[in-house]
Amino acid sequence: MNKLLHIIKKQGKTAVWATVLVLIIVFSVFFASCRKANNDGGYDSTAESDQLDLSAQSPDYTSAGGSSGVNSSSSGGTAGDDNSLNGSSTTDSPESSGVSSGGSGSSVLVGTQSGSAGGTQYVSSGNTDSSHKHIWKSHTAQKKVTETVTVVDEPEKTVGYSLYRMYWYNTGEWEETRDPERFQTWMRDREGGQISPNSITMAKNPEDCPLFNGYDENGHATFTNDHTIFTGLYETIPAVTHEETRTRYESYTDYYYCDCGAVKK
Repeated sequence: MNKLLHIIKKQGKTAVWATVLVLIIVFSVFFASCRKANNDGGYDSTAESDQLDLSAQSPDYTSAGGSSGVNSSSSGGTAGDDNSLNGSSTTDSPESSGVSSGGSGSSVLVGTQSGSAGGTQYVSSGNTDSSHKHIWKSHTAQKKVTETVTVVDEPEKTVGYSLYRMYWYNTGEWEETRDPERFQTWMRDREGGQISPNSITMAKNPEDCPLFNGYDENGHATFTNDHTIFTGLYETIPAVTHEETRTRYESYTDYYYCDCGAVKK
């Protein structure tokens, strides 16, 4: 009986130690899984602390659109070890690219900080003069011009008139005139006009009249008509003009310019 009790006690101790060993193994596996999960999630308190220190100590990397630099140490500290464990590099993320982009028309700043070089370099890129295209505009000025012009006093016109043709008996000559008053004078003249002694109406001997043409078949004397009036005639009268020297001002383009300030002839 005592032997049986001894065996039972001995086996009870063995079960207790076995249970304790199993619990230790279970807790070890649990903690190892938790640590692996933290490492796979990319969380590292040391790396976070290094990033916070970089933001606090390097304000020169901040621009209008926001930027962050890349901080690498030649000693290869904790942050470098963590990055190696995670299998990724801090320069792969947008936050560590060192490129700042602002609004439209802002410069692009590229910043790089190196612990071994001991300095920071920036490259600014924006619009340059070579990309500008001139839009030329005309600049006008006034100049004095002197010239001779023809001034019209009376414009050209067309007028109607009558032509009077009459024979003067005292001179034996024909006269033509447009003046009706001159014709009236001929009609009233007693020496060479229509009522003169040598006119066809006053001649006693028709053959002595200078306008006698002979006798017709009836024996009547015939004469050339001593006057004729032509009516319905028209004439164009040229314009009456004279010349003057006048001065005027006219516009001309003296050069071309662009809003940027460039000028060309």
